[in-house]
Amino acid sequence: MPIVILSLGLQLLCIIHCIRNRNNNAWILGIIIGSLIGCLAYFIVEILPDLSRNRQVRAVQGQLVGRIDPERNIRAATQTLDLADTVANRLAMGDALCQRARHSEALDHYHVAESKSAFDDPAVLMRLADVNLELGQIDAALAALDRIPDGGTQSDRNKRHILRARLLEQRGDDRGALRLFEEILDRSTGDEVRCRTAAVRLRMGDKIGAASILREIEHRRRHTPKSVIAENEAMYGWARATLNEIGG
Repeated sequence: MPIVILSLGLQLLCIIHCIRNRNNNAWILGIIIGSLIGCLAYFIVEILPDLSRNRQVRAVQGQLVGRIDPERNIRAATQTLDLADTVANRLAMGDALCQRARHSEALDHYHVAESKSAFDDPAVLMRLADVNLELGQIDAALAALDRIPDGGTQSDRNKRHILRARLLEQRGDDRGALRLFEEILDRSTGDEVRCRTAAVRLRMGDKIGAASILREIEHRRRHTPKSVIAENEAMYGWARATLNEIGG
């Protein structure tokens, strides 16, 4: 009996999906006649391809694979690098190592990519700046940032501003960091810059200014997709806890 109920439930779900997505109505007959086999065929042909294109599903798949086989990306990058020692493959190798927090090794690959580049490649230099920040090598990170040519998309410029501000924070230059964070505050679509701005203001003793920004984050949170909140759970949790702590 449980199998019959399960079969009927899956058939119903597949039929509803077929109708809602305006798929070929012939599937409905196949699902009814084929029972579980019909449902499996429908899932493979109609549902699975859509799932593979879904960014959130791909992210979950990547997390699961990362937990089961954490060295998978490094092995794949190593094989690709063995076939062709290119700038792109060196960057991919460095990225895979960074995912495993092996920043010193990643830095070596980024330096090789830099030596292979015929010009000051922003993609290479941003990675050098990022990994040097992780290693606490602030001067080297700032030197890499300074070499990045002006221009690029607004998003690229924002990323450079955020990274430079973070480096200034590490140097203890909160005023310089705050100036850069606030420069891009209004044009930033995410809440990372707002959280960082609030944190700097708190360190500088400006609880009122920090509380104002944290309240804005809470307001924006109500209209933020749950997937985004889940991906940044620690950040949003810090914002809410800090707002409660300072009496906002």
